[in-house]
Amino acid sequence: RIALTRSEGPLSPELLDILSTATNNALGDSRVRSGLVHRNEALPSTAQKRIAADSDPAVRASLAAESDQLERGVVARLAGDDNPVVRQSVAQRDDLPVARLAALALDTNADVRLGLAKSPSTLSASTLERLSTDPDERVRLALTGRPGELTKRVRRTLLRDRSESVRTAAAALPVAA
Repeated sequence: RIALTRSEGPLSPELLDILSTATNNALGDSRVRSGLVHRNEALPSTAQKRIAADSDPAVRASLAAESDQLERGVVARLAGDDNPVVRQSVAQRDDLPVARLAALALDTNADVRLGLAKSPSTLSASTLERLSTDPDERVRLALTGRPGELTKRVRRTLLRDRSESVRTAAAALPVAA
């Protein structure tokens, strides 16, 4: 089964679906499902749902990070995952709806919020404002890597930050037009 996931040719939707239910042993199961995700092939809906419910958080995180064509329900499930590594992988996607981005900005785990601050998604002004006052310095510092999106209010907040490294990075930003 693992060899099939590494083959070069496309796999049929039926075979992808069957492989997503691999139940040989714990190591084989995880490796087969991870292999399916790494193929970066469009997974059928049933396979996406099974992998999103996988017992291995690394497999779920791979699905969130590496699958381009996830169904909304699957993304929502992964965004609410108990494991912060999975939620962080979701936060770094570039296809999240505004409401999901806003919810991730309120996540209790700083690494999830950091992933969001570094994500390629365009963040709303309210999400940027929320992240600019984040308790974790790394999150606030990451915002300085998004100069084109920062409002004057967010820039002012970062320039007055309690962390010298955040203030320095904000002061080095190009002047907004």
